[in-house]
Amino acid sequence: MNESGVSLANLSVSVIESEINGRLSVTSEVTVLDSVDSTNSWLVKGQAGSTSFGRNTPDLQVCAAEHQTAGRGRRGKTWHTPLRGVTFSLRFTVPVALVDVGGVSLLAGAAVCDCLWQWSVAQAKIKWPNDILVNDAKLVGILVEVASHTAHTTTLIVGIGVNYQRGAEQKEIDQASTDLFDQCGGFPPDRSLLIGNLAAAVYLRCSSGSVTDNMGILARDWPRYDAFAGAQVEVNPGSAQALQGRADGVDETGRLRVQTGTACVFVSSGEVSVRRA
Repeated sequence: MNESGVSLANLSVSVIESEINGRLSVTSEVTVLDSVDSTNSWLVKGQAGSTSFGRNTPDLQVCAAEHQTAGRGRRGKTWHTPLRGVTFSLRFTVPVALVDVGGVSLLAGAAVCDCLWQWSVAQAKIKWPNDILVNDAKLVGILVEVASHTAHTTTLIVGIGVNYQRGAEQKEIDQASTDLFDQCGGFPPDRSLLIGNLAAAVYLRCSSGSVTDNMGILARDWPRYDAFAGAQVEVNPGSAQALQGRADGVDETGRLRVQTGTACVFVSSGEVSVRRA
């Protein structure tokens, strides 16, 4: 039972693997943990099976957890994870240099939206650069980290946290949020099926072809995914002065375009937050 008294099946390695294998022709490895500090950290540290992180490393590694004790979001924020939520991370390598992976969080977000639309969550949109909103309420958070890189390849960790059915602690957070339980009328997809489906979709978006080419395609399709299309926004770049203007899509590297009235400013993600002005 979760905090709301709803019975949830345990996460299943076989179901997650079946969903992935039914959609991808790659080698994969799935790990399900009862509890972990962070699924991203677990994969960054290389704490996987005996075949992992060596010559026989699978193309895609997925780590999911029933409970995450120290989940992380962007800019050091905490990701609150109730028991039996939906928290998982992917580890895979793309054949591009580190400088060319800037749009990965947007590609992952587009993949998540595509899946949510299939489950009738029609209003799911991307809040640049890494959140999925439904009517301005947060449903999904995405955290992309670099595990390693060479001159021509980059190994990425993509962490995804879905508000599946919020507990009391999540509902009291000072940020508008929603969950899949409510969005699906009380009948959300099975958690293992959901993780397998999302993992396959994200991997395909990010690794089928080059990240640069895929980001170019997404830049053209961005109006379909944009939570802030044409809205007045405030961009807070850490210690620098906040910038206000009109959101005007993204370029082919994933940078946000902001029309200030006097200029068009391109904003890279980094330590930046964006909200409606």
